[in-house]
Amino acid sequence: MSWDELAAREGDALAFLATGYLEEPAPVPTCVTPLDEARGGGLRPGLSVLGGEPGAGKSALALTIALLTAWRGGRCLYVSLEMGRAQCWRRLASALSALPETRGLSPFRWADGWRYARETARGGAREAPSRYRSGDDPAGAALLALSRLPGGLVVCDSLAAHGLDGLDALVRDAAAAGASLVVVDYAQLVQTVPGASEYDRVSAVSGAIGAEAAACGLPVLLLSSLSRATGRDGPGLHSFRGSGQLEYDANAAMLLARDGGGDARGARPVRLDVLKNRWGEVTGDGGGVPLSLDGAHSLMRWEAMADGRGAARDA
Repeated sequence: MSWDELAAREGDALAFLATGYLEEPAPVPTCVTPLDEARGGGLRPGLSVLGGEPGAGKSALALTIALLTAWRGGRCLYVSLEMGRAQCWRRLASALSALPETRGLSPFRWADGWRYARETARGGAREAPSRYRSGDDPAGAALLALSRLPGGLVVCDSLAAHGLDGLDALVRDAAAAGASLVVVDYAQLVQTVPGASEYDRVSAVSGAIGAEAAACGLPVLLLSSLSRATGRDGPGLHSFRGSGQLEYDANAAMLLARDGGGDARGARPVRLDVLKNRWGEVTGDGGGVPLSLDGAHSLMRWEAMADGRGAARDA
């Protein structure tokens, strides 16, 4: 076979320019501005992995991304294998209520959402809409606002999603329904072959979901717990618990860590390190993305949001 024949079969630069260059998919912004800057514009089709130390706020960051995706007009499916639907929706409603420039909503702590629901229930279903509109039930009012976001937001805690086949089918369904993003919280809770080691289970999950996401052209953000060795050896691709093929299957791998004590408002500084990024640079030593965890409202903030400005513009 000649070189020209090989080039004609496999493709050279001219063939790519004619058929692939203009078709490269655009990144899906997370609307967390410093993260999008670090990730070259956002999340790309395929698998991205987010790990976090206990209490660092990986679920809060994932919920914030899901919320802002829907706020800017995208559609997000949030698959929760740890928290139930009720907790996810209360967290999302609380985060929305605490966003800067959110008009007509009163901020409330997500853990207090059940109290408002109980008080509204006492008045009966007929009186509930008036309590939502008046703000007497701030959680109900925020949930109503969530239903009116420009984009779409769906939370799934189905038992079927705990199995790899069911989760794989959910990704396909989400892509067919026009989703912009799927979030899976989290990898180590997905069940595969009975009796398989954690390494093999995590490898099966990342391989299957990564391949499905790439085939569908859909970004999937997969959360992961961390190995106990992380604190001893420092953060790295080895940090993901039962890491398996995660580091190979993912387009990007990110790690969230606490970065000091909280402030007077209860916010806790955290740092997001981009350990792998096929579409851009990684963060070096001390160069992580600075964020702030507002645990009471399950909201991840950044500097432009800290003084109450810029969230709506960024979203």
